[in-house]
Amino acid sequence: MRSSLYFELNQVDSLTLTEIRGIGPVLSRRIIRYRDQLGGFVSFQQLGEVYGLTEDVRENLKAHSFLSDSPVRKLKINEASLDELRQHPYIGYRKARVIVNYRLQHGRFTSIDALSKINLMDSLSLDKLAPYLSL
Repeated sequence: MRSSLYFELNQVDSLTLTEIRGIGPVLSRRIIRYRDQLGGFVSFQQLGEVYGLTEDVRENLKAHSFLSDSPVRKLKINEASLDELRQHPYIGYRKARVIVNYRLQHGRFTSIDALSKINLMDSLSLDKLAPYLSL
């Protein structure tokens, strides 16, 4: 591993990730796949959601990477289809169905916080999801 290795976590490729001690090709692809499903990482804590990534490896990865202020890919809550919504790791099929049905019955969401009013998720889950949503 190069000691000078330092990269933006949302821009890094899988080959570069394999230079981190403890990350092989499989884990590297898993990190990239999860990042792409999310739309980008907003916090290093999200690395804990990647299957098979131990705390030691997460700390290694964190020491060699940074998260810039570059925006993550957002889902337009008032326009996204059931399929688009359900693919996000923090939404899934059941929540996506509730969102779409609510839109059909009540019209457009006026704020992201409105999701908490339909008892779809607790405030902690909504806080985690909010960076990935727009109206």
